[in-house]
Amino acid sequence: MTRQIKEGIDWAGYIDWTVRNFHGYRTSRGSTYNCYLVRDEHIALIDTVKAPYADIMLQNIAELVNPEEIEFVVCNHAEPDHAGALARIVERCPNIEVVCNAKCRDVLSKEYDTAGWRFKIVKDGDSLSLGKRSLTFIET
Repeated sequence: MTRQIKEGIDWAGYIDWTVRNFHGYRTSRGSTYNCYLVRDEHIALIDTVKAPYADIMLQNIAELVNPEEIEFVVCNHAEPDHAGALARIVERCPNIEVVCNAKCRDVLSKEYDTAGWRFKIVKDGDSLSLGKRSLTFIET
């Protein structure tokens, strides 16, 4: 299930109705694992989902594009609820680059075998053009 945010930008994540503790916050109605697909001249995925929901995320993406067409996956943070399905995306998308900052790459390489991954390291203020849209990175 996807939800259009704006033309060319869709939510492709997963709603986990059963989770009750999310990063120390009590949640009586579950939580979402958010990832967004941006379709432009270049296709980017913004974050992924928790690992057990990788197949559902890939199915959501496949409703919109062939996952192998994704060129970039932006990893905003390396926590497993955001990056848990990252290895599956990299495995499924042969031309993908993982876009993140150097600190995130270092954390990812402790969690996953990233030896074969292609990284695009960004710094505060860097931009990535997708065509009509650009992503600008702000370190927070």
